[in-house]
Amino acid sequence: MEPSRVRNRRSLWPPVAIVAVCVLLGLSVPVSAAAVTLAWAQNTEADLAGYKVHIGTSPGAYTQSIDVGRVTSFTVPGLLAGETYYFTVTAYDIFANESGFSSQVSTTTPVAPPPGGTTPPSSGGGGTGGTTTPPTDPSPSLSKAGLLQQEGKQLFQQGRYRDAIRAHFKALRIYRGVSDPEYRARCLEDLGRAFEALGDFETAARKFQQANRIRQGG
Repeated sequence: MEPSRVRNRRSLWPPVAIVAVCVLLGLSVPVSAAAVTLAWAQNTEADLAGYKVHIGTSPGAYTQSIDVGRVTSFTVPGLLAGETYYFTVTAYDIFANESGFSSQVSTTTPVAPPPGGTTPPSSGGGGTGGTTTPPTDPSPSLSKAGLLQQEGKQLFQQGRYRDAIRAHFKALRIYRGVSDPEYRARCLEDLGRAFEALGDFETAARKFQQANRIRQGG
């Protein structure tokens, strides 16, 4: 394709399909990280140079773009667990002409509870060692909070903002007992967006400020 003439690039719109979602856990990572793998159909243009993957947390608003080259699948790393992400792909040719966005796809990465160890209880009866109490496993509560937060996001997308607020407040009460503050911060942001959608901008601003203070260690 000649650089001086831009033709209709509709054939460069690759269909995108999420083929896998996996959660990666690591003790060195403060928040559970997730990775999403995208795959799309290959274009047939001879002057095709590559593809770009666009990522955002709101429909149609993409805050990150990754040039992945001439591949037809890509794994997006470093995503936060429990967050909804939106993806689209564009193709570009050797003259840097870029196509329009492909159809958008979205996924909510699952919330993975932090790994908890288990210690066998003491058998009792005069042993030389002390009594060992099994640690409390926070996983059920954290999983319940993640489900509530996901429910809140779905209600928000349906326009049921008051129901979304109730779900997020229930999740927030559980997250207050979790050591990782990022869970609370993200839940407060979800609350802020819901209050904002209702037109209660004062309460929304307070929720966003609370989330910022948590991240700043306040």
